[in-house]
Amino acid sequence: MRRFPWIDPARAAAGLCRDFRVHREGRRLFWVREGWESCLPALKEALDGKTPHGASRIEGGRGGAFLWCRTDGESAVVRRLLRGGLFAPLLGDRHFGPTLRPVRELSDLERLASLSVPVPEGVGAALEFLGRFAYRGVVATRRIPRGQNLRDFLCAESDPQRRRAACAGAVRALCALERAGAVHPDLHLGNFVVDPEKPERVWIVDCDRLRWSRFGRRRVWRRVRDSVRKLDPLGRRVSPEWFARGAA
Repeated sequence: MRRFPWIDPARAAAGLCRDFRVHREGRRLFWVREGWESCLPALKEALDGKTPHGASRIEGGRGGAFLWCRTDGESAVVRRLLRGGLFAPLLGDRHFGPTLRPVRELSDLERLASLSVPVPEGVGAALEFLGRFAYRGVVATRRIPRGQNLRDFLCAESDPQRRRAACAGAVRALCALERAGAVHPDLHLGNFVVDPEKPERVWIVDCDRLRWSRFGRRRVWRRVRDSVRKLDPLGRRVSPEWFARGAA
């Protein structure tokens, strides 16, 4: 850890509640919520780029997410923080700089929940330091029971009223995110999770790139509407107008 004088586990986790415990193994740091200690091996295996024991891969996205189940039936989504964009093939899962994205995401989830934004509960994070200023990371969040991402829900649901209710729930979640003073620059239909039994209940997930800012809000709404047009160019199942401010 001498190569990382700016790394202080206590300081890095300053935004986390006291329920988290820190574990250190050489170049690796782990933060695990109390009661979720059994997910520590899963975090380690995901950090190694492996599928955690007893977990199943979640299709879609960048391919680094797994569904891991606890013995009591509770489950978590364990997600490797992979790079996107043009440099993804070159950088893979490597990140740079003093901002530790896995721990920051846990801290952001705690803060968002305290501000009544519907987000999943963070249960763990892991870091492995590479070289002098690089690291790779993993985040684990509690799985939303029966959760289905909004894109898949809209494709499968035949009842237009239920589709409209789910979209209204997504708009309310996005408005709550705005009121909290946060911007999710990567938001699209796949980053909303719906409860199929109560489609008006919607959560925002994958918050590793969240920013606390008043700027960029219009871009977020535009990005969501663009993902709607990409899903249904003719507007037969869902309309971009359903994702206008005040549509909820």
